[in-house]
Amino acid sequence: MIKRFFLIFFLIPVLMTGSSVPSKPKVLLAAILIPGGGEFLLGHKKTAISMFVAEGLIWAGYFSFRWYGGNIRNNYMQHASSYAGAYPGTNDDNYWDAVEWYLNTEGYNRQVREDARELYPDNWEEQQRYIEENSYTGVYEWDWTDLNSQRDFYRKMRVDSRQMFQNASFVALGAVVTRVVSLAWTVKSLRDLPAMENVQPEIEFTPYSWQVGFRIDGLYR
Repeated sequence: MIKRFFLIFFLIPVLMTGSSVPSKPKVLLAAILIPGGGEFLLGHKKTAISMFVAEGLIWAGYFSFRWYGGNIRNNYMQHASSYAGAYPGTNDDNYWDAVEWYLNTEGYNRQVREDARELYPDNWEEQQRYIEENSYTGVYEWDWTDLNSQRDFYRKMRVDSRQMFQNASFVALGAVVTRVVSLAWTVKSLRDLPAMENVQPEIEFTPYSWQVGFRIDGLYR
């Protein structure tokens, strides 16, 4: 995700500069990379600014929800470690699910053995393999016995954390919607323009500049 943002922000200045009459490929690429990019190149600055603001708010919300959800996740891991002896050094969601739904390791491992017998009723070796792969022992053991209120608080934090990550996913869908709207608007605007003629691809190399690449320029007539 971070690499993608670096790539986009590297390309945007290149797309926004250059010929005063942008080519269709350039306009469409700008619209795909960032909502409002195509509108900006076509001279519709107010619409572009609105799209830029919407895009900024969407990603600000996305990263805020992710950050808050991660903080809650760290808190519930430390909480389970302090009160139930759970192992805070793992990010395995299956482990933290087990800590949430089972009172202690003994109860969880008992269920694993029952599952093994049900899955492989006539194969003792497969039962043992399943038990070894799915049981938690040693530093991974936990016990909420006589700590129901603390266990309930842990479960509440888990619910809150999941909700924050779910909110981030919903917000990210907004980025898809704004790109579809921006691209549709840009395509419609391009169709309203006269046909583009005399398109001449040009390879440009500037040895003393940080910009090295290619450019396709065309004129609307």
